[in-house]
Amino acid sequence: MIQVGCQFANIPDDLVYVRVGEEMSARRGGINYFRSEEKLQRYMLKNRMICFPRYLYNTALRFGGEVVLPTNLRTKLFRILRSAPEEKSVNVNEIKDSTCDQNFRASDIKSFPPFSVALCVYGKDNPEWFDEALHSVIDQTVKPDEIVLVVDGPIPSTIQAVIYKYTQICAGGV
Repeated sequence: MIQVGCQFANIPDDLVYVRVGEEMSARRGGINYFRSEEKLQRYMLKNRMICFPRYLYNTALRFGGEVVLPTNLRTKLFRILRSAPEEKSVNVNEIKDSTCDQNFRASDIKSFPPFSVALCVYGKDNPEWFDEALHSVIDQTVKPDEIVLVVDGPIPSTIQAVIYKYTQICAGGV
């Protein structure tokens, strides 16, 4: 999208709360993980999305964090950098006003194009978090037309039970 001129910006809202543990930190480290990250940086350099100094900075930072830093220190760093967002009190009237300002109404939901949501699940996933993720997907204002689960290897019965639960809930469509 960058290559065809799309503009991007960060929004001030926290949309995802990432739970950090040793397993996540271990998956986000090592020489193979670094190689895939470096390949992306090289692609961006080649296609002039980033300049050479940015490429050097990005790859050096990733090498240090993904190869040199031990997993337990990477876990602590992730916890610091991705700490829980502060709870914000929300005024329901403000939500209604901002919704109206954007000219979004319940009748507009039907005008959204069909879309799918893909979730990856593997054997070491926490069943409660997986349940929470699936609940979040089906509890959206604009619901997906399908949910695609990418099952990465054998999964325990606890994860299978969550999948079965949502299969029953969604049997008549999301």
